Amino acid sequence: MLFSTTQNVGSLIGAATLGTYQIIQTHAHAIALSEHMTGSNPEIVDRIQAGAVAVAGVVTDPTLRAAEGGGLLSQAMMSEAAVPGL
Repeated sequence: MLFSTTQNVGSLIGAATLGTYQIIQTHAHAIALSEHMTGSNPEIVDRIQAGAVAVAGVVTDPTLRAAEGGGLLSQAMMSEAAVPGL
């Protein structure tokens, strides 16, 4: 009984520790990636515009389309930040 309890508690602590570490590293990578994303970079502007075109059938307001394009770029950046470097 005691062995089983310590095994369960240990595995929960280990999973929580690794999950916390992954979140911290993802945020650190996202910050590093976002430092290179400036509005003067034509690739970034093109990517935001491509995202805006992708939602053009649903969102009619041009300002909201641009915001959605930026949101899609942000989502892509976060998923790239979550991938560990090998």
